[in-house]
Amino acid sequence: MYPINIKLRIAKKKTKPGRSNHIFPFPSYMHQYLIKDLRRYIQDIFTFNLAPEDDIRYQWAINNTKASKLLLIHDDIMFKGNIIEKYLEEFEKNPNLIIVGDLGQCNICAHQNVCSPEKILKKEYPSEIYPLTERREKAKGIFGRKYERSCRINEWCCMLDIAKTKTVKAHFGNCVDGGDTGAFWFEKAFKAGFDFTDPLLSAEEKQKYYFHCWQGNAGHSIWLGTQSYKKDLVNSKLYEDFGYKLRY
Repeated sequence: MYPINIKLRIAKKKTKPGRSNHIFPFPSYMHQYLIKDLRRYIQDIFTFNLAPEDDIRYQWAINNTKASKLLLIHDDIMFKGNIIEKYLEEFEKNPNLIIVGDLGQCNICAHQNVCSPEKILKKEYPSEIYPLTERREKAKGIFGRKYERSCRINEWCCMLDIAKTKTVKAHFGNCVDGGDTGAFWFEKAFKAGFDFTDPLLSAEEKQKYYFHCWQGNAGHSIWLGTQSYKKDLVNSKLYEDFGYKLRY
């Protein structure tokens, strides 16, 4: 794939969807949540399953990149336009911007009928506890928690300002306090006074730049092992777009 230079790292301790990697020493930002996860933390200690910091999703790239901006993507994205240029333009407009990407998880939010990404970007927040969201009736409360972490910039295709990201007292990729990947970090970045944006609010706008789950199934289902990627389809698209064939 010359001249592309790809650096790979295989995690020493893999994690399951929706779970955090427990690392040692335990990060200070997680101290208040330790009691909620104490049983699994003790289990990880006795099963030698504590992970190095770089095993947290995306953390190795955040720690080691020499670039000022970092594009994070899932492996189920097909690009149609120059999303890097699009995102960089947003950073040029706003020096206080920390992250650009798809603002969402509206489908699991208690405020989905009265809120929207458009309103959020106008600072019309659905509740006083934003970016936390009210707990849905069907959601299980954990130790009396009356909120959820439904709002975030989805990490399947987003760009981070690395210098600002490193000032936030949380790991971007950890799933903490019931939030999905990036949701806990999103709250901390918001409360630290940083801005976020989504320049592609409609599905039509997004599809000018990328298709998520372009093969018809999500990468999440691959991770869970319920489906698998269509290797021949991926290989044919690689050859069609780049003249490159995978050897497998």
